Amino acid sequence: MAQVETETLYWVLWIPTYTHKNFEQHIVNKSVETDISDNKNYPQPLKVELIGKDIELTLSEITTNKSYFKKVTTTIAEHKLKLKYVDNSCNGLFVYECLRETDNKITLDLSQKPRHSIVHAIKELYHRHISHGHPTRENKDYYFKVFVSEVCPDIKSKNNDAIKFYLTEFESKYKTTAEHFEEWLHSYKNNGSNHVWHKLAKWVYDYYSKSEIYEESKNTIIETLYTSTLCQSKYLDSRNNDIRRMLLNIDNLKTFFYFTRDYHRYLVDDSSNRRSLKWTRNGVYISIVLGIFGLFYTYYSNKNTEIQTKNNQDEVILKLQQQQNRIDSVFNVIQTELTQKDTTHTVKTKSK
Repeated sequence: MAQVETETLYWVLWIPTYTHKNFEQHIVNKSVETDISDNKNYPQPLKVELIGKDIELTLSEITTNKSYFKKVTTTIAEHKLKLKYVDNSCNGLFVYECLRETDNKITLDLSQKPRHSIVHAIKELYHRHISHGHPTRENKDYYFKVFVSEVCPDIKSKNNDAIKFYLTEFESKYKTTAEHFEEWLHSYKNNGSNHVWHKLAKWVYDYYSKSEIYEESKNTIIETLYTSTLCQSKYLDSRNNDIRRMLLNIDNLKTFFYFTRDYHRYLVDDSSNRRSLKWTRNGVYISIVLGIFGLFYTYYSNKNTEIQTKNNQDEVILKLQQQQNRIDSVFNVIQTELTQKDTTHTVKTKSK
């Protein structure tokens, strides 16, 4: 590719952190390898290496030939950038000089407009991502922003452009998230109205369940914890009206996120308790019904048993009576025969 002439650019990256710290003692990975392509059929392998304090980026173009027996991957080209370390602050800001070791249109575009996926991989050298919030808004996350400057910025000067850039990103992201939460809360508060729009809002609120809103608000609060180190930076002068306004807005929005989390935690717990109470009450009702059924069953079983016992007794008595009748009949026959014999014997005697 033809060389592209351009001036030197500087990147200021914000590495999210809970604490003000010496980053050299908190390296998570020395090397990160990932595929940043959105199309699985056309992978774009990226390798990020931490060499000393510098960072080397290698983006590969590859082609894959598939056959019945094997898959052959061939590297067509490699595009390399080097981030040469300049300075950093304990607030999480890093300054790098962006050098295009492969001088072409692709590296020029990457240096001017860093891709989210590349910055994401760079941050994994120092930072373990816990949460980025809702996945559909992940690419808008301030985690992946880069302050690009044509002159080397002084990140340790009061209210410098880099720190103001990230404060603006914080405020914008928080405001957008708060608007979503506010819509959900408004939907819940107006769910008793018969207006068609309120019914629609209620349907949307129910569709996006309370538990999901609770989880989303927790994720947002996790994100805000990282930003505190930069918002409390000693390189901010809150006497400046713009800085004071942004810090106040950020603080108020964070308070709103805590309210949203606690409010929806209450709704989730309340729903869970109501559900448990409902099942308990239903269980009591079922137990009562089964108990009544058991009483009737026992009563009728006993009654049937008594009837059956009486029938059995009657049947036995009847059989005994029948047997007695048979015995009496046999006895009568025998007695008759004996009587006849006695009569015959008497007559014969008299005749003599």
